[in-house]
Amino acid sequence: MKPSTTCSLMADLKTEMGSFEALAISLEEKAFYDILKKMADKYEFTFEEDRLLDPSTKVKAVVDDKAQFPDWNHRGDIKASLRVELIMLLSKYGYPPVTFHGVYRDVVEQAEHFKAGRGGVVGAFM
Repeated sequence: MKPSTTCSLMADLKTEMGSFEALAISLEEKAFYDILKKMADKYEFTFEEDRLLDPSTKVKAVVDDKAQFPDWNHRGDIKASLRVELIMLLSKYGYPPVTFHGVYRDVVEQAEHFKAGRGGVVGAFM
């Protein structure tokens, strides 16, 4: 890899690592913001980025609530509750604007991976 490419990648990484501050959200909330944004791109629907801020903070709160138990990711009842709450929450915000079951499945899956990667400890990404 060329030195200029490495420097460019490092600059991009530094910019991305601080991007949550510009949005006035936490790093973990930014991870959920990015998940929602990526799902909109993946499933090719439009959802204004400024409208992602509130649902991303709420998604983080729901995931933190469900992941507070040490064995949350091994308990079907907690995982089912997480799915239902996330679907209801996202629907409240009109996300996605048209029902895509794959979006819900992928958001829940990413949320589970995110918290499992953090050891299920409250208080992030693909």
